[in-house]
Amino acid sequence: MSDGQLITASGIAALEFTVQVLKALAVWTPKMLDEWYGLFKYHKMDFFES
Repeated sequence: MSDGQLITASGIAALEFTVQVLKALAVWTPKMLDEWYGLFKYHKMDFFES
């Protein structure tokens, strides 16, 4: 969960927390971030385009 610059998550939501941090830092494009999240959430390369 994020609200402005505050990002929080429970201990079992490390992936979701990381996504919010990467989004806040603008490390990747939103599309790349969605692909990265899909890869680690579902363990499938289908989220990345060939």
